[in-house]
Amino acid sequence: MALRFLELLHFEGRVGRRKYAVVGAILFAIKSIVDRVIGAYVLPEAPSWFLTYWAPLGKAARLGHLSSVESRYLLTMMLFALPFI
Repeated sequence: MALRFLELLHFEGRVGRRKYAVVGAILFAIKSIVDRVIGAYVLPEAPSWFLTYWAPLGKAARLGHLSSVESRYLLTMMLFALPFI
């Protein structure tokens, strides 16, 4: 499984299951690390472990009852996630 970086920059051709899974896992790990760094900068008291994607504020939160810091945190995380959708 010779993986060349330039192969990933075009949308033509085929890619095998193994290469797809390996590249996806690596990119997920990078995105997770970037999210934690950004989250720690915007909202330092937010929990920073893997399952925080399900409850990013560490509690059940209603959108109408968020503090300005929590709103800024969620907006920042959403904006950084848009390129990956």
